[in-house]
Amino acid sequence: MFIYFTVLYIHSLKTHSLKIARNNFANGCGLTEDMLEKMKSAGLTGLSFNINSSQERPEFNDKYTVNQSKLNEVRLKYAKMVSKVGGLAAAFKITVSNDNFNEIPGFVQWSINNSKLIHSITLVAHRGLPVGEGIEYYADREKIDLKPGSLGYTISAEEKDKITITSKDIYSKIKEHYP
Repeated sequence: MFIYFTVLYIHSLKTHSLKIARNNFANGCGLTEDMLEKMKSAGLTGLSFNINSSQERPEFNDKYTVNQSKLNEVRLKYAKMVSKVGGLAAAFKITVSNDNFNEIPGFVQWSINNSKLIHSITLVAHRGLPVGEGIEYYADREKIDLKPGSLGYTISAEEKDKITITSKDIYSKIKEHYP
């Protein structure tokens, strides 16, 4: 059902002369060559994959892994799939946290080694929306009850101080290995 609505959406944008640069396909789980062919026929030009250590992945029996080299194997599977279909760009994004900060050079090297398949990478500094006692959020004047982890990026107030990675830190780590 998802693919049907995605194809309709892409086709609708194309019909109204809106160019589709990329479709963020989240983590790629369930993606097949057939789906890619249908989305490409509807007007898709590329996919941005978000394959991160914060995800429970079917490749790891629905468990988390912080090992970027294992995640790079998963990323490569999707890059090869996109390449096999042809005519589509493949981009990859990771969220950098204290847990995977030192693996940045490996991710960058992986993208260099596979540059014929990968069109771009993005490294995003992890951020979180603190929730807990004394912190309130509202939508249309209605209080929203958020819990740590409920949105994937909501964190406890205590965790807020553990988020220390900045984009400058990421840049410095890359420059350290790739001057």
